[in-house]
Amino acid sequence: MKDFPWIQKRSQDAVEISCGSDNAELEENVRIQAETWYSTSLANFNRAQKCRTPPPSQSAASTPVCASIRLPEMELPTFSGDSTEWVGFYDAFCSLVDANATLSDGQKLHYLRSCLKGEALKIISGFQICDANYKEAWDLLKSRFKIMRVIVEAHFRAMADIRKAASDTAGAIKGVLDAYQQHIRELKALRRTVEFWDDWLVHEVVNKLAFETRKQWELSLVSDEPPTFDQLSAFHEVRCQSLSMLSTATGSATPGKPTSASTASKSAKVFHALPENNSASCSYCKGALCLR
Repeated sequence: MKDFPWIQKRSQDAVEISCGSDNAELEENVRIQAETWYSTSLANFNRAQKCRTPPPSQSAASTPVCASIRLPEMELPTFSGDSTEWVGFYDAFCSLVDANATLSDGQKLHYLRSCLKGEALKIISGFQICDANYKEAWDLLKSRFKIMRVIVEAHFRAMADIRKAASDTAGAIKGVLDAYQQHIRELKALRRTVEFWDDWLVHEVVNKLAFETRKQWELSLVSDEPPTFDQLSAFHEVRCQSLSMLSTATGSATPGKPTSASTASKSAKVFHALPENNSASCSYCKGALCLR
């Protein structure tokens, strides 16, 4: 590049010789115009280069999820660290988020954090929301809560803590039965053979019911064989429907006008005791009155 002025001068001399002395002035004007165009083009090119946006310095794998991206809303169950909630949360999250190929790992981590709270949220709260951290955060959560022995024990404790029904209403009966059925469904999802626990389950549920419902249950049994939990559930369904219908009928019926003892006494004839001689005196003439 240092020899460029010398090369340029030799080229210019060659052009002038080839053009002849008569055309020297015309050639000079063309050369000046060309240099002007070149200088203008070079300046425009340099200006355009400065306006270009530099490429991102971070790799796509470690780029945080952009806050401006609006992710679709999902109805996901929350999980706070209660082992009895793990099965339902795990199944829903795996099917809706973890197995969703349209979501990036960073977006999956965002969904994971959004449905955690309490102790469970604290476990992964230190992870930045990016693609590289999702697998580690999800594996850490599973290693802490996906423990079969702990889950089964938690369900047994929860069933033991179900409160006894305070009355013989349909709502009270459903409250007891629904609580047991929820834990039974969770245990079945873990492939625990609760079908062989009928004797224990029937005993536990019946003892959580009010007296009148227990009485009706005993009266409904006609076989000497121990009843199954499905039989008890069917009995409860029928009884709850009956109690609900009775409650609705009582509440909607227009009661008849009551006849109280005081009202009856006012409408009835009143007889006063008379002296044994069956006689009385007139209050005006003081004469005797005969009542025979």
